[in-house]
Amino acid sequence: MIRLINKKDKVFQSVTVAIDKDIKVCIESMEKSGLKTAVITDLDGKLCGLVSDGDVRRALYGGLSINTSVTEVMSSKPIVITNHVDKDEALRIMEDSKVTFIPSVDGKGVLKGI
Repeated sequence: MIRLINKKDKVFQSVTVAIDKDIKVCIESMEKSGLKTAVITDLDGKLCGLVSDGDVRRALYGGLSINTSVTEVMSSKPIVITNHVDKDEALRIMEDSKVTFIPSVDGKGVLKGI
């Protein structure tokens, strides 16, 4: 099943985390959204990366603290789609890439949906 989350969805706000935040904020975001991934954006809303619950676990197991910057643990080159890709194509890309979460961005890289 595929779920589309856009800026009007209340989950959208809880899943996004600013680039200047720490791992603790990512954990809080995941708890609040119910998703296993946080989307990292800059102040202009441009996608910077993703942090998964696995990234957090590996960081903490590796000795980093929850106060560590998200930039230390995020995937800075996530698979993305543009906002004109339809639902079926998005699902195919997700299946081919073996991902369960894919951000949608506009031509400038600004996050538009998930």
